[in-house]
Amino acid sequence: MHLVLSTIWSTAVSGVSSLFFAQVVHSPHAGTPETSYLFIDGAYLRRRYMDCMRELLGVEGEIDFMRLKGGASKAFYYDCLDDIRRDKEGEADFRKRVEGQESFFNAINALRGYHVRLGTLTGSYKKVRQKQVDVLLAVEMLTHAFHKNMSQATLIAGDLDFKPIVDNLIQHGTFVTVLYDPSSAARELYWAADAGKEITLLDLYSWSTDRFRKRNPIPQEASPSQPPLGAQRIRDGHFEGQSISLYRSPDCHILLADTVRSLSRLTVTGKDPALLERYFAMRYGPIDWSS
Repeated sequence: MHLVLSTIWSTAVSGVSSLFFAQVVHSPHAGTPETSYLFIDGAYLRRRYMDCMRELLGVEGEIDFMRLKGGASKAFYYDCLDDIRRDKEGEADFRKRVEGQESFFNAINALRGYHVRLGTLTGSYKKVRQKQVDVLLAVEMLTHAFHKNMSQATLIAGDLDFKPIVDNLIQHGTFVTVLYDPSSAARELYWAADAGKEITLLDLYSWSTDRFRKRNPIPQEASPSQPPLGAQRIRDGHFEGQSISLYRSPDCHILLADTVRSLSRLTVTGKDPALLERYFAMRYGPIDWSS
């Protein structure tokens, strides 16, 4: 795949005359420094988002794609319709599942500035592979960069196969940012970009719909210098060699840490102590309560 994507760019560029390329560069319709496009590997985003919401909150979550788009002029979403029938899946269940996916993709495509591109799946339901998605994304990124439609491109992906695309966009003057999941992304991919930004728990939660966030609030962080007034300390532990304590007040629970990374006297507040601990572990690391 790495070789295929590299060949796409070489073939595209060599097939265009120097005169035409000069006309594109100097076209009055060329992109401005403010023109930013967003390119999303849909399966990668959905997997990271849903895994995170399940681990923290026990539910899959709901992405607000306009919030995800942010200030980008256009957003391109690449995914596949899973229309491979599963073992013992009846006709009614199969249709319902496929129609649900179609509704999901249609809803994204209906949003202002969004464009959905669908590849295909091959294999059996136990081991499926995406086809055409990487190539569709690569060709579209290269096309927009070549025609100077954009001056900045943001890619949400983690596959090393996208590195030659990032390399070539940078060589042709496009500023490239890669948003990535540090637990799965290839370092060579985001190192190749002009800017690499880790997708954090707070990023993922901030991309959720207002409805989902209202129904599923997460703990809140602050940096006071003293424990909450009137709170009862019920548990002590350590995090990275620093003291951390769990307090209980009439309406909430509070984790109070002496030092967390560059933060001093961090508090994390919420109603559910189990959720507090999961949140802290996902944000910073596990707490050792053994002492």
